[in-house]
Amino acid sequence: MWEIGVKFPIGFPTWPDGKFPTSGLTWHPGQMAGSKLESKFLFLWRVAQGPALERELLFHPTRKWRADFAHLNSRTLIEIEGGIFMRAGGRHTRGTGYANDAEKYLEAALADWTVLRLTERQLEIGTIERIVAMLNTPRAAGCTSMTDPTR
Repeated sequence: MWEIGVKFPIGFPTWPDGKFPTSGLTWHPGQMAGSKLESKFLFLWRVAQGPALERELLFHPTRKWRADFAHLNSRTLIEIEGGIFMRAGGRHTRGTGYANDAEKYLEAALADWTVLRLTERQLEIGTIERIVAMLNTPRAAGCTSMTDPTR
C-alpha cells in the first residue's frame, strides 16, 4: 500500500512535476524499508517535508542497538513500534521484548538521545508534521522542556 510507484491516497498532495520528493533521507526509492509501517512513515515524512534522517543508526558504543531513524542534529531517535496489536502479541509487547526495548531506550536517553516511539495509530500526517516542526525549531539555550521553554 505504501510502496513506491503506488498512486497517492486521496487527500495527499501531489507535486507539479508528478514526482514524489526524494531528498532529505539516506533511504532512497527502490530500497526496501524495514516494514510496511516504516514505509508509511517514510511516505508521510516526505509529504511533511521532514529534515534528513539516518536509517538504522547504530547509536550505542558497545551494544548493537540500532534506531529505525535518527535526526543527528537534534540527537532524536525515531522508533516505529510494530506488532503491538497482534492477537498473540508482538515482540514489543511480550515480556522479554518489552524489557529489552526498555533497556535500549534507557541507554539511548542516558547517551543524551531523545527517543520518539510511534505506533501504527500515530502514523498520521498531523503527528508527523508536529514532529517535523519540533525538529525544525531550535531549542532555546538551557531549555530542557520541549513544551515549556521557561524550563
